Amino acid sequence: MDAGVALVFKHRYVLILQEAGKYKQTGKLLEEVLEKQKQLLGDNHPHTMGNLAQSYLDLGEHQKAKELYVIVLEKRKQLLGDNDPETVHTMGNLANTYSAQGEYQKAKELNVIVLEKQKQLLGDNHLHTLHTMGNLAQSYLDLGEHRKAKKLYVIVLEKFKQLLGDNDPNTVHTMGNLASTYAALREYRKAKNLKVIVLEKQKQLLGDNHPHTLITMGNLAQSYSDLDEHGKAKELNVIVLEKRKQLLGDNHPHTLITMGNLASTYLLLGEHQKAKELYVIALEKQTQLLGDNHPHTQVTMDNLAIIQRRFGAIRGSDGSFLDSFLELFLKL
Repeated sequence: MDAGVALVFKHRYVLILQEAGKYKQTGKLLEEVLEKQKQLLGDNHPHTMGNLAQSYLDLGEHQKAKELYVIVLEKRKQLLGDNDPETVHTMGNLANTYSAQGEYQKAKELNVIVLEKQKQLLGDNHLHTLHTMGNLAQSYLDLGEHRKAKKLYVIVLEKFKQLLGDNDPNTVHTMGNLASTYAALREYRKAKNLKVIVLEKQKQLLGDNHPHTLITMGNLAQSYSDLDEHGKAKELNVIVLEKRKQLLGDNHPHTLITMGNLASTYLLLGEHQKAKELYVIALEKQTQLLGDNHPHTQVTMDNLAIIQRRFGAIRGSDGSFLDSFLELFLKL
């Protein structure tokens, strides 16, 4: 078999594994594919760099992903022009990376541009256009513009239902995003009911351990907390945390989000020591991986500060006190 053809088949197999959410399992295979791509296409070929950037994004290494996507975007602009579908697609990937890094305004501005270009190039009902519309809705949600988010998600959901059916993973994923928007609008009962439906569909379509299933499980746990059903929230968060550790590793941003969510549940249940221990671990890891200014780090820092106000000094995992660090935050 021709080396180029073999490489294409192997790369498609890696993409199938990634679509299944098996990010850690694809690591070694992707390294082999990238090494072959480098030999055939060169280190700086956009395909090689773009694939590596997406791998970094999936594995939670957002800064590395962003740096590569910036380079890939510039190369595609030079080679293909600003309006080529490949260029626009890369622009959307960069927007997703901004979102993952907590740079929500940048993500929104880029998604607005991408959406306009995709409408012109592909039409209003193309799947890429609808995915970008959903990404823009997420940007609105991240920025607290909840009604704008809801309006867009309703449109995207309706189009996915028409084009793909009620049970397609894209439809179900959008349904989950709409449920999160209901929660942001304090429509907690509506959010919970929709998340229960989404979780059941995702288990059937994707399996219990797929990243999208775990996201919905974590979101449903939050709905239980919103409705003061903290025992149910705790049970779900414990499951999600264990699965994410196994599938993504202890240091993945999604693992740390779940750790913080479980800590919040312990706090609401009055299990203050357990909450404190988890918050300390999450804060130290998020500070190292995401930086002090990432919204997820700030949320954890805020929650630890609340515990400090109520229960006094807090020690880090190395035994040192975190009081001065938190007091500095309280003065900001």
